[in-house]
Amino acid sequence: MAYGEQIRNSIIKNAQSFSSKANVGKIEVKNDKTYQQTDKTKSKTKSTDSTTPVESNVQQVALSNTYYYHFQKGVPQSVKNVFYSAIKTYNDTGIVKLVAGKASQMQNEITLGTYNQDTTSVQGNTINMELGKGGPEIFQSTLGDWNHGTARLNVHYSEGISVSVATHELGHALGLGHSSDIQSVMYPTDQGVTQLTESDIATLKAIYNN
Repeated sequence: MAYGEQIRNSIIKNAQSFSSKANVGKIEVKNDKTYQQTDKTKSKTKSTDSTTPVESNVQQVALSNTYYYHFQKGVPQSVKNVFYSAIKTYNDTGIVKLVAGKASQMQNEITLGTYNQDTTSVQGNTINMELGKGGPEIFQSTLGDWNHGTARLNVHYSEGISVSVATHELGHALGLGHSSDIQSVMYPTDQGVTQLTESDIATLKAIYNN
């Protein structure tokens, strides 16, 4: 997720700057193109399409709705707190169930963490900053499908440590793609939105067959 401001003055001064796969049957890994890539904004005209898309690698797979989540080592409490709020938002839908703990083989899991990277860029009068990264990694075998997703906040910017960014990146990890609806938590530029729209919820239901 990116952060845009309409002020060109020097707001940002310092502008320089999975592990083991289950060994069961034949396993195919489906990586989405947006996974681990810059989740940034591009200026575009407002769209009337309010549909929240499904990440491409989550389409055509059958996933359990239960996830086990854990934090990377050294994650500060402030980051944990915003992720806890995001987790509650998704659990409150009743569509998915996010539980603290480590997944065993062939179970869904989400790794929550941080990174520190200066991604400031200026386009015209807009300053763009990448505030987070998130995405699913899908494994398929003859015995079933599972997801090892990640959601990380960019602690280089204080704006990255927010419930809205955590909810956005966690949505990516669960399979939600970028929405063109400015009211959606999945809109690519942070608007401070923390609640899911009806379209966000409908897409979750579609992914998890609810």
